[in-house]
Amino acid sequence: PDKHRPKYDASLEMNRVNIKVEKRQYRDVVRTLDFFGNFERMSRYNQFRPKVSVLADPRAWWAFAITCVTWERSQAVGARFDRKKLFRLMLLFPRYARLYKRRFAPLLSLPPLSEEDETAVRSLEDQLPIEAIAATREAVHRVVRKAEATA
Repeated sequence: PDKHRPKYDASLEMNRVNIKVEKRQYRDVVRTLDFFGNFERMSRYNQFRPKVSVLADPRAWWAFAITCVTWERSQAVGARFDRKKLFRLMLLFPRYARLYKRRFAPLLSLPPLSEEDETAVRSLEDQLPIEAIAATREAVHRVVRKAEATA
């Protein structure tokens, strides 16, 4: 057997996967994403980080902080604020919320989603940031829970 070649080769294609997670699991996923975000940020500045402790050389750490801020600002100059993109996203959020809410049509006395609407939801999910999708879904789930409680 060759150690550099996989023993099995598999291929999997899926159009859509629905996963139900508990609030605790959702929080764990968000924390994991936060960790990776922090790790990415820390590794970005690692090139400037002093090799000594803060107590051993506080001046080097102040220089590190100043260098990080100035480097970040110099990088931000290239990244322009795109008002058109922001405005477009602001228009997509309410539409996504309305369509996603219709997935719970029987509970909320709404018309069910058509195939065209499902395609629109998938398209919106491709365009919107994951944080916005998660926040919108959480808001819709609160409405659904309230409707279930009153039903």
